Amino acid sequence: MKQLTSRCYFALLSTILLGTIGLSLSVAPAKSQEKKLPEPESIGVFYFLDSVNDSLMPMERQVAVMKTRGMIKTQVLVQLTGEKSPFRLKTDQKVEFVVNLPNGVDPNKYHLYLFSVKKGKRELILAQSTMTGAKSNFVQVPFNVTKFGGSYKYTPSQALSPGEYGFFPMGSNDASCFGIDPPKDEGNKQPD
Repeated sequence: MKQLTSRCYFALLSTILLGTIGLSLSVAPAKSQEKKLPEPESIGVFYFLDSVNDSLMPMERQVAVMKTRGMIKTQVLVQLTGEKSPFRLKTDQKVEFVVNLPNGVDPNKYHLYLFSVKKGKRELILAQSTMTGAKSNFVQVPFNVTKFGGSYKYTPSQALSPGEYGFFPMGSNDASCFGIDPPKDEGNKQPD
């Protein structure tokens, strides 16, 4: 009985001491080992996933203008203002994009295109026709789509070459644009 009393006394004394100095015997929840994924602020807007800083960077957004040009050789094209997107990436950078889509929207309804630059504008020729027939000759860039938190991550299937690019949803002229620059080659500098 004496042994039981001393155990109770010790437990009571420990509880009083811990309470006096503000300590608690409760266990704090462990920090999650999972990294919180950054989520886009806007729905339907593409962001560049900066995996080095674990952040999302907004890309250039434009509404493409559809045009037709030519008489004998007719072209249907979309144009973007400016030769280059102000949002630039390097060929040696990891290139991934994230978009939050409305419920029910198929992530494969978005396409990535390579633009050509002509007369101060970026353009994508969708189709051209002549007296002998018609053809489409735009460059659609293949990519992989994976779930990314509540959003989707788009990763090009292969390294992107230098140029001007844009994501478009099917049936829309809304573009999320970026450009790829070659890395600066410091090794080929000529002496002054």
